[in-house]
Amino acid sequence: MKKVKLTIRGDVQDVGFRLCLLKEAQKLSIPNFFADNLSDEKAVIALVGGKDKVVDEYVEVIKGMRQGNPTVIEVDVEEYKGSVRAIGDYVDYLHTEQLIKGVVVIESLRTELGTKLDTLDSTLQNVGQQFADSVSAGFRHIDQRIHQLPKKVADEVKK
Repeated sequence: MKKVKLTIRGDVQDVGFRLCLLKEAQKLSIPNFFADNLSDEKAVIALVGGKDKVVDEYVEVIKGMRQGNPTVIEVDVEEYKGSVRAIGDYVDYLHTEQLIKGVVVIESLRTELGTKLDTLDSTLQNVGQQFADSVSAGFRHIDQRIHQLPKKVADEVKK
């Protein structure tokens, strides 16, 4: 079995690139696969293990991703001596990782929404109070105007 380590540089982080790598590995029935973002640069590493011909084909497919989104700028390929997990194990790992990211995003949105709802509630209370004050002032003004009318007209208006 041939094993390689690919270091892929370009616009490959935060765009679902590891899912693209996984999809291509699944298309070629690659049995062993792992991919992860490198934290110190705009790069992803992929460990690939399988039959020589299939691994070589996979490398060529990835090298061909130099256009579009994501944009691959450079692909370094080196022989890899370590173990590479089964692709199914990687799928489970990636699902878990993506679920965790989703929970973090949802919690952040929930917190932000709660803050915005509190602000909206406060604004509506202020607007409601301003409206009530305005209506009361309007009625006071009307009442004052009625009292300024001659008594006879005021009595007619009150009927």
